[in-house]
Amino acid sequence: MDALRACWLAPVLRRQATRLEMMMDESKRRVSDIPDAPGALPLLGHAVRVMRDPFGFLASLSTHGDLVRVRMGPRWTMVAVCCPKLSRETLVSAGLVERSSRFWGGMREAFGNGLVTCPHREHRRQRRLCQPSFHPQRLQGYGQVIAADAQRAAARWPAGRAISLTEEIGTLVVQSTVRCMFAGGLTGAGRDRFLKDLKILEASGIWLALTPGTRLPLPGPVRFRRASGRLRRMALEVIATRRAEGRDHGDLLSALIAAVDDESAGAERLLSDEELVDQVITFFVAATATTSAATTWALSLLARHPDVQEQIAAEVRDVAAGRPLTGDDVPRLDAVNRVVAESLRLNPPLWVSPQTLSRDTVLADAFLPAGTEILLSPYLLSRHPDLYKDPELFDPDRWRDGRPELAGHLPFGGGSRKCIGDRFAILQATLVVASVLTHWRLSPVNEPTWSRFRAVLRPRQMRLLLEARDSAPPPEWVQTCTTGRAAAGPLDPREV
Repeated sequence: MDALRACWLAPVLRRQATRLEMMMDESKRRVSDIPDAPGALPLLGHAVRVMRDPFGFLASLSTHGDLVRVRMGPRWTMVAVCCPKLSRETLVSAGLVERSSRFWGGMREAFGNGLVTCPHREHRRQRRLCQPSFHPQRLQGYGQVIAADAQRAAARWPAGRAISLTEEIGTLVVQSTVRCMFAGGLTGAGRDRFLKDLKILEASGIWLALTPGTRLPLPGPVRFRRASGRLRRMALEVIATRRAEGRDHGDLLSALIAAVDDESAGAERLLSDEELVDQVITFFVAATATTSAATTWALSLLARHPDVQEQIAAEVRDVAAGRPLTGDDVPRLDAVNRVVAESLRLNPPLWVSPQTLSRDTVLADAFLPAGTEILLSPYLLSRHPDLYKDPELFDPDRWRDGRPELAGHLPFGGGSRKCIGDRFAILQATLVVASVLTHWRLSPVNEPTWSRFRAVLRPRQMRLLLEARDSAPPPEWVQTCTTGRAAAGPLDPREV
């Protein structure tokens, strides 16, 4: 018994000794020694600055040091990690950070306990079970569906007229994601209701996750709860049908149902129905919000650079060689891939990510005890002057000769919590951009405005004018874009 007690106590004593050593080291700064970002107000801290100009505030933090304190009120202080190397080391260090309960706890209540929102202790099992859904063979099938949908959607846009880019891309991304996830499991009125409820969750979930009173009988929370309830019921119905059928439809849901975790035992080896619903809603909100934002930003930037548009259109013609694009073409679309990468650098969809240190650590000669909330921001890092020359400049050619320093490019996070659907998002964005520029020349009608205080950085009220290309495919060519339909289930007649 004494030997067992000694084995249990030894690591505890070592951690306490290490912490005491850190605290006694006078060369180490404490959290209270880390400088505040300028402009803090009594009681309110930096909340007013963040409300007025969140992106300008973030971009300015790196000029004040590697670590900067940000105060969002009298009881909420975060340490912003502004150094790219430190940010990446923090993310990839095993078990060092946990999703901030203040932020991600609310997100978990709003969207369910899926892979994105679950606590660290549950993450490894969930990730093992979700990984097969993004196997390269699955991605190949998704790519055929996305390519066909993107080309047919772009062909239906009105020549010589302005479109709402945000709305059109959002609709396209959501519809193709529905078919990649559910194949033919959602059609007609049920699909339309699902899409409307999904939009309600994505639009208001971030606010409800961060504010008290989410269960009060107010219009916003009530609408959110009703939409969430309908989504979960519909997803459960589709899951029950799939379990009864017992066959693989080639979609993401089939992969989730069939997944087995060999490192778990008993019921933990499979995802339960409730866990499947959590994953479905999590993937839907994350995938549709981030990919539609990334794609809209890329096309918005291209509209202001006609020379890059022509380069991409020529590349797509060479790669496709007179046939419809497919998902297999993505690796050869070098110019499109560079544009998507540069767009993700300038406007990373997940622009801020609060985390909590799960153990004592030292960053930039500062002792940070376990429980310290830190602020990691891909938006801040992507504009770090030490990494990027003219960081505000749209320059896809920075990606031509090797990749920029990865420490400053984290649009999908890093470490064990890196977005599992990053390749799906890039695949979808690349195919949509290529398909649009196959048909149209784009020019801006207005300057985009940013939707503030959403989990995802996206433009709103972005309008583009469409000019048909002489080389645009004829209608009969577009109607042949049906490759990969077997993997996605039958077409809704309204989509033809």
